[in-house]
Amino acid sequence: MGFASETWVVTGASRGVGAAIVDGLWERGARLVLNARNAETLRAKAATLDDPTRLRVVVGDIGSAETSVRIAAAAVDLGGPIGVVHNAGVAGAGPMIWEATAGQSAAILGASLDGGLHLVRSLVPAMVDDRSGCFVFVGSGIAERNMTGVGSYGIAKAGEEYLARQLALEAPWLVSFVWRPGVVDTDMQTEARSAPDEVSRVFKSFQDDGLLTTPAEAAADLLRHLAGDRSELSGTTVSVPRKV
Repeated sequence: MGFASETWVVTGASRGVGAAIVDGLWERGARLVLNARNAETLRAKAATLDDPTRLRVVVGDIGSAETSVRIAAAAVDLGGPIGVVHNAGVAGAGPMIWEATAGQSAAILGASLDGGLHLVRSLVPAMVDDRSGCFVFVGSGIAERNMTGVGSYGIAKAGEEYLARQLALEAPWLVSFVWRPGVVDTDMQTEARSAPDEVSRVFKSFQDDGLLTTPAEAAADLLRHLAGDRSELSGTTVSVPRKV
């Protein structure tokens, strides 16, 4: 089945890697449901796409179960086998793990882990009848590498990657895998470089050492995987090759 027969949900779709994935899927003919929290930037992204019959826009925090319910309804309305790229994320770089407020930690966990769980609960039932579907969880090496000042983000990503493998185990008829885009030149990286010195040092080194890739380069890697035999990906973690 090609992209033109499929409906894809992309969270965190308004900028960075998510926006680049949107462009790649759109160019390949997919129908799209776009989600992000910021209405202005999300609708601006949607305005760059030229066929409203292939498009739905769902504004809302994916950390809220209600948002995922609206996403699922939009995806079913567009029809076809459904794929999901859960790209939404909040890094919140800076505070030590005991310094982060409850609100800060909730936002970080909500975007990645809670959002992933909400999407699974809302969308997998819509996939059952066709016995098909694809979930891509955008992961990070931080899931298995402790770093100062990004503890909540690491916890969120570790949990999200576990979720991807659990879904692959419990629903073997769909494809569920982790895709790690590496260190990409996005707003998240910019924010991390502006964090306190102890935190920003590592992120500044990514830039200084020329290790950053562009969102378009990262998205091209994911689209290449999705264009191949997806069944081989289920339950695995695939990563964009690191620049050297």
